[in-house]
Formats: sequence, structure tokens, C-alpha cells
Amino acid sequence: MNIYDTFIECYDNNEVYLNDDMIMDYFKSMVNNEFLNQESYYLIIINEQTNYKKHLYYDVLSKTFYFNKYIFQKEFYLNNRNSNNMAFDYNLAILNLIHEILAKIDLERKINNDTFYKNNPIFYKCFIEEQVSSNEKKLKNNFLTIKKAQYLNNFLNNLGEHEFVKKHKKYLDSDIKKYLIDFYDKSLLKNTHSPRQHKGIITVDFCDLEKRIIIKYGINIFQKYQSCLKADKIEKTSLLDSMLYSKKFSNEEKEILQDKNINILDYANNEIIRRISKKLNLKK
Repeated sequence: MNIYDTFIECYDNNEVYLNDDMIMDYFKSMVNNEFLNQESYYLIIINEQTNYKKHLYYDVLSKTFYFNKYIFQKEFYLNNRNSNNMAFDYNLAILNLIHEILAKIDLERKINNDTFYKNNPIFYKCFIEEQVSSNEKKLKNNFLTIKKAQYLNNFLNNLGEHEFVKKHKKYLDSDIKKYLIDFYDKSLLKNTHSPRQHKGIITVDFCDLEKRIIIKYGINIFQKYQSCLKADKIEKTSLLDSMLYSKKFSNEEKEILQDKNINILDYANNEIIRRISKKLNLKK
């Protein structure tokens, strides 16, 4: 039985739980599959008490996530004592954790990618500055929120037409629409998002900022960051980019966000397919 079969069965059977093999198989299939020619990431599952106080720890140098199920389970059962379907809620919590890991990997890969900073220079510049300043991590949190939702949406799509799939996709879509409608007014991604230009906080000296970037990310990322400083406008090519990078939505995109008949994440996924298909056709 795989992770998809388990979710269908655990909705009706309160005794079916995800095991370590299912978690690892799903993680590997998503992050290190044969279609990705990129640096590998690793997941280690621990089932014992350790010195780590959190259930998830990431070692940057080894690209390894340490997931302590012992701590996770203690926290989960403490917060879900009144659950009507403990197995389903537990499995969903595990799935959300895996998607959180996948979203973090996706962002890290984009930051190291040799084309991402060219295609999204404003986001790249603002994100790097955000990560070495003391500001709230709004750009990062927005990106992770949307990516996690996309992963869950894709997972539900793979389950077919089961009763709980329709229900959860409806709730997921509703939550994301509320989130996006709230954020498109604020337009996080602006030149003024830079910590050096924020009012009401201590100004970060440019030289100090450069040192922090080099220390945290190294000279290669710093050089990419420097090239992004020349960008003075936001290039927006799709609704998907708007969602991920908090760019301003057009009137047409706002109508899509507010349309109750459109699943916003399915729409974004279809947009990805269209963009990939277009590139493939151009290569033929």
C-alpha cells in the first residue's frame, strides 16, 4: 500500500497510519526523482527522544532534514485529543510537514538556480535582503504558503474523486483565495520592500548588508544579488508568478481569484502545464 492508498483507506478506517517507508518513498519521488538534474536532498526519520527541541531540523551543509516523529507525535496528540478521526488527522499533519519540507527545498533551489535571479530580479533582491535583516519574513512565508498549498492540491488531484478529496479541495481553495485577496492589496513585492528603505526600523547600512549576505549565502549568491540591484521594475508573466511572489494582480486576475467556480490552484497548475508545453513546442 502506498501513501495515496493509505489516505483513501484512513478516511474510513481510524487504524491506518502512514509508516516510515511510505513517508520516505513519497519524499524521494517528489524531491529527487529522475527528472530533476539537481543536487539531492535527504530526509532522516528519528523515532526517539533527542537533544533537539523541535520535531524538524535542517542541516544546510549536508542538505538533510531530520524529522523526529517522537516529538512530532507528542505535540500532535496533545493538540488533537478531541479528533473524530485520529488516523486521518495524523496522516494529514505528516503530509503537511512533508510539503513544508518540499516548499523549503524548492525555494532554496530557486535561490541557487542560475536562471531564477534573472527572471525574478526584484523578488530575488528583496528576498535575499529580507533573509539577512531582522524584518518579518513576509516574502518567504508567502512563497512557502502557496507552494505548500500547491503540493497538497496536486496530492488531492492524484486521489481521484473520493468524497473527502472534494471537501478538502474546497476548503483549501477557499483558504488560499482569502489569503491571496488579502495580500494583493498590500503588494509585498516592491522596491520599497528592501529593509534599507523601510520606515520605522533601524536602517541597515549597505556595506553591512553585503557582509551579511556573503556570510549567510557565500560569494556566488552575493554576485547574483548584485546583478539584481540594477532591476527597477517587476516583470510579471502569469498569475502563478503573482501568487508566488506577491506581485500585483491585474483586474482580470482579481476576477479569477474571486470567482467561486474556479479552483485557483488547479488554474495555476494548468498554467504551469501551458507554459511548459509552449517551451517544448518552441524547441521542436
